Amino acid sequence: MANSNYTSLQRLPDDIYTEGSPFIIKAGALLKSKETDQVLLQLKFKNISDKPIKATSVKVTAGSVTGVELQGVDKFEYLDLSAPPEKEFGDRRAITLPDKNTRQVNVQGIEAVFEDGTVWSAPKDAEWLPLPAQATLESCLSDQGLIQQYLRETTRSAEYVPDTLLDIWRCTCGQINRNGHDVCRKCGVDRGKAVSALDREQLILHKTAYDEQERRNREEESKRNEVIKKKRVKKWLIIGPIIAALLICGLVVKHVRDKSIYEQGAAACLEEQYYYGAIVNYLLAKDYQGVADTICGLQNETPRAAIIGNLDSFAVLYDDGVVRYYSDSGESSVSGQNDLSVGYYLVKADDYGYLCTLEFDEKNGRLTVSYK
Repeated sequence: MANSNYTSLQRLPDDIYTEGSPFIIKAGALLKSKETDQVLLQLKFKNISDKPIKATSVKVTAGSVTGVELQGVDKFEYLDLSAPPEKEFGDRRAITLPDKNTRQVNVQGIEAVFEDGTVWSAPKDAEWLPLPAQATLESCLSDQGLIQQYLRETTRSAEYVPDTLLDIWRCTCGQINRNGHDVCRKCGVDRGKAVSALDREQLILHKTAYDEQERRNREEESKRNEVIKKKRVKKWLIIGPIIAALLICGLVVKHVRDKSIYEQGAAACLEEQYYYGAIVNYLLAKDYQGVADTICGLQNETPRAAIIGNLDSFAVLYDDGVVRYYSDSGESSVSGQNDLSVGYYLVKADDYGYLCTLEFDEKNGRLTVSYK
């Protein structure tokens, strides 16, 4: 209803309620048609009862811009509803106000008819008032670390301080629940837990214990990674000293007695996706085209230059200016880097440095090797 054809005259407070009501008036807007000057009221309700609602009715009192009482609507009925518990409804129907000078309204619920035929009627002296704003966790705890601990102990949807009003309670997630429902209908947190978990001293103790456990977990994870790293290093150390000696010293084996051994090694490494191992084997076989094909095949692109690093890592500069880093743990890239002359660009290069660089020769489609 609220679009370019209407002017907004008044917005009702959110969550208007009276004790015992099966519904809440979630929102409301008083609108004026730009074409006819007709004044309309649009309301949105929410069923907070345990039973589906099939009809409801409200009373609307009207006033002028100065507060002078105008003709309102004694009873407006929303019929043929199908609103199960927690369902919002009513916002597709508008109430036409008799007096076009209406500029403010008050709304009161009259009754609700349930699908089982039972009826709830509001007491004549019922006060329909907006619920007060719910305090936030930030205003209560102020410390983000304690807020995160509260979320861990309750629900990731936690945002507010749970409270009790009349015959309802509001969960930390903001959901309105009836007394008697001790588990939130929206997030599933226990009411007692949501309240008791707000003990600041306990939160501090629990957070301290959590942080200590996280530290231990990180240490254990680091140890596991170190074991994996050592296993990988051990695998390459079988031939690593020989390879390192050949590459670092710049010694090129002119005659390889059994070239097929390195070719088989390269094929086996490629099958296991150990790209550095494949490249090392190709280098030992003096098969520079194999090196080029291995690197080019990674992205189906032509590299401009590459650095072969120790053990299981290397970096490649492509023609588009993107440097990609490859290692057993995965692949990453950085745009705008065009210098592969320093070991910084290698994965963990500060630990290992690099063994050689390769320049792609577009003329003959081969890679030339420069040793460290």
